[in-house]
This record gives sequence, structure tokens and C-alpha cells, in this order.
Amino acid sequence: YFRTKTTGSRTFLASMVLEEWGADVMTADDFLKDNVEEYALITKIMASMKTLSVGIVLLKADETDILTQETLSKVANQSMRIKGIEAAFVIGYTAHRQVKVSARSNGEVNVQVILEKVGGGGHQASSAALFKEKTVAEVEELLEETINQNLSNARVIGAKKG
Repeated sequence: YFRTKTTGSRTFLASMVLEEWGADVMTADDFLKDNVEEYALITKIMASMKTLSVGIVLLKADETDILTQETLSKVANQSMRIKGIEAAFVIGYTAHRQVKVSARSNGEVNVQVILEKVGGGGHQASSAALFKEKTVAEVEELLEETINQNLSNARVIGAKKG
């Protein structure tokens, strides 16, 4: 039932405890599945993937789609499952004229450094930024420029691949 390579000993320990308390693994697995509409939306955004630099990709939702923060995060996480991707930046509306960027990294690129330049923040491997009164296209242009100007400073020397 564990589908990602991020499953570690703590995951199995938590699973054992939950099972001891009567949790049904099949029910939990079913609960964590995406619905058809969200899966289709994630797939559509994944198809928009554009390479900005070796290992650095940008994905964006259509101008007509309003997404949840969770969906943006799922797209970013899904992107990181592709071999050779070091960092992914996903852009989409989360409300009218409110655009969010969700970024993930395998540890070789500090996405926090890049998103702090546009008013966001987070952690080295997981960061976000919120833009009000902007369009997806405007944020895409700003983000591309920021990545191009700051990527060399955001590279982590001696990083272990995540």
C-alpha cells in the first residue's frame, strides 16, 4: 500500500500503531485516492511541463482553472517523481486574481531561496508563494526571470539527491 520512495521506518511504525488501534488499511488507502476530476486536472497540468534549465521545470494550470492548494502540491510532488528533475515550480489560481506557486526540490536546489525573492518562503525542498491581483501569465514571467537570475545561488553544494 506504500507507493512512494519516501516511505521509511516511521511510516511503517505509524501503520503498525494504526492497525493495532483497529484502522483498516484498505479504507485508509481508498481515502487517500484522488477523485477522477482532480486526477484529470493534475494530468492536464503535468502536460504543461516546460524545462527552464537542466533539471528545472515549470508547470502551470490553465487561466480558467481554480485549484486547491492541495492540488498544486500534488502536481509539484508528482513532478519530483520524474527522473532527472531537481526542482519543480507549479503555478495556478487558488481564487479569483490570486495565484499561488508551489515548489519542490530533491535537495539539489534550494527552492526557498528562489521563492523568497518573490515574497514567498518555506523550506529548502518545499516552498510556496502567493500573489494577489496577478494573472498566471504575469506570475509565470516573474518566476521565470527570478529562477534565471537566482538559480546558481540556489544550487546546494554537495547535496544528497532526495
